[in-house]
Amino acid sequence: MPDTCSAVGCKNRRQRKRATTDGVELHFYRIPWGRTPQKIEKRRLWMQAICRKKLPEHARICSAHFVSGAASDDPKDPDYVPSLFSYNSNIRHLPQTCTHMDKCCVPNCCNDSRYNQTQSLSFHPFPKSLELKHRWVQKITVKFGKDLQVTKDTRICSRHFRKSDIVTDESGMRVVKPRVLPSKFQLSRAYSLMTALGSDVADSSLTEGTVQDTTGPSVHKQEAPDEQESANIPAQTSTCGLWSSDNETQDVQTQLHLASDRINALESQCKTLISKLFFLERFSSDSECIEYYTGFADYETLKAVYMALDPLSKSNSLRWTEVRRYCNLTMGTTGDLGMPLKLIDQFFMFLCYVKQGFHEQDLAVRFNLSVKSVTYILLVWINYLFISLRKFQIWPSRKAVDATMPACFRTTYPSTRVILDCTDVTVQMPGTEIPGRDSSDVILTFKGLLGISPNGAVIFVSNLYDGCISNYQITKSSRILNLIVDPCTVLARESFQIPDVPSTYKSPIVVPSFWSRNGETHPTQEMRELKQHIERALAHVQDYRVFRTIIPRSLAESANEMWMVCALLANFKTSLYPDSSGIRTL
Repeated sequence: MPDTCSAVGCKNRRQRKRATTDGVELHFYRIPWGRTPQKIEKRRLWMQAICRKKLPEHARICSAHFVSGAASDDPKDPDYVPSLFSYNSNIRHLPQTCTHMDKCCVPNCCNDSRYNQTQSLSFHPFPKSLELKHRWVQKITVKFGKDLQVTKDTRICSRHFRKSDIVTDESGMRVVKPRVLPSKFQLSRAYSLMTALGSDVADSSLTEGTVQDTTGPSVHKQEAPDEQESANIPAQTSTCGLWSSDNETQDVQTQLHLASDRINALESQCKTLISKLFFLERFSSDSECIEYYTGFADYETLKAVYMALDPLSKSNSLRWTEVRRYCNLTMGTTGDLGMPLKLIDQFFMFLCYVKQGFHEQDLAVRFNLSVKSVTYILLVWINYLFISLRKFQIWPSRKAVDATMPACFRTTYPSTRVILDCTDVTVQMPGTEIPGRDSSDVILTFKGLLGISPNGAVIFVSNLYDGCISNYQITKSSRILNLIVDPCTVLARESFQIPDVPSTYKSPIVVPSFWSRNGETHPTQEMRELKQHIERALAHVQDYRVFRTIIPRSLAESANEMWMVCALLANFKTSLYPDSSGIRTL
């Protein structure tokens, strides 16, 4: 089957013998088709250019509609979209079989599509409705007193309609609104003179036109202003046959002022709405909100951490791509579900989730996304941060620990190397499906071991263990004591004490008096400060409210990674001590 050009008015077609126009061989290009955003946008541009609403998948367009005679895939190239058509002024390479001229049928109107260089005019056919067509013809004949023969090729230009009467449809073509009549006409010089002198002929023509119009009361209401306007035109324009520029100028200026006020009001409304959106930029100048939602001291600190972990940097882009691919496989999805949201706002969403424990539905409403997109974003950032942060060496040397040790430790336990404590993490896991019974989710509790330096920094994070394991068993399994090569002190609760301490362990586990079962009857000032400091240090990690809630089933497989990420992010929070002795280092 030969290919036929789909452009309006073009009859070029490809047969067995190669088609040519003016000696130039024609090529036929398929209308873009596909599901990618680029293909969809390109198809929309092509359909708008050829003035078509719908075309089959195999539709073609010939090379005569491209400036260079060939289509281009470069969006910056003029031939990225066809531009040479019979209704376009750039008709250089288009064959004569495709050309078509539109001329306005209104008497004394010289508008022609050949001279429509700026594409400011559009030419419209008469309505198919016989009643509406008769009213269009009557409007023209009443104004000029001439008969008008209407055919299928008869056109009237947009100059004879108000700007509000013409709209652009889905295909990009300018069309006249339904039930709209032409209302702007330029009278001839002779007719203007006759009306200005009070000619009986002109008066009779106007009167006859008004009497013959018997289409109903609503038509009289629309036409009465036009009749009065046409009668006033000669008095205002003398004998030059020009438009009534004074009234029109005033109307245009009034409309411009109204439009300008409307635009200013809409811009102000948009700024107000944007300022209320739940994005990071909204809180950039509010350090209290930044700390409340993310745990970081201020916007600058958060931005610095994000720039250090920028997923689009050269060193991180490959890792970011692999993590997204893994999450797509895990969720059974394709593409980037977090695309509508900026990367820094995605990072902000993750911090809000772990810091305040917001539910996925809550985050979906706050960020105007679907719940599935929220889950995808959280999974991507949990795994990406886990891979990015675990490369840091967080176990400090003995010299670094002593250099940053607070005064409360120097006077009580000067040889302290690490403080141990466990945190519970509750996870919702899918239950076992039993035939004949409804499957229900199971709530499981896990434990994670934390190692805190005397200055408050997190220097050790274990994997999550089953909640039924004792604290000293977790301590043995995590092998944290194997990292200590010099004799020192390890502070922990009584439940961490190992009954049979191997000889390879260089450091005993010491239980402070405020953690012992009997407690301390009269604690000293140093011990009170020590207790307060240790509790603040542990709270830096335990303050993440996500661990006070139940991690949903959608994130259950990444619960271990989330636990480690939150523990390591605690090192980027504010220091427990403002002076140099309290600075935490990785």
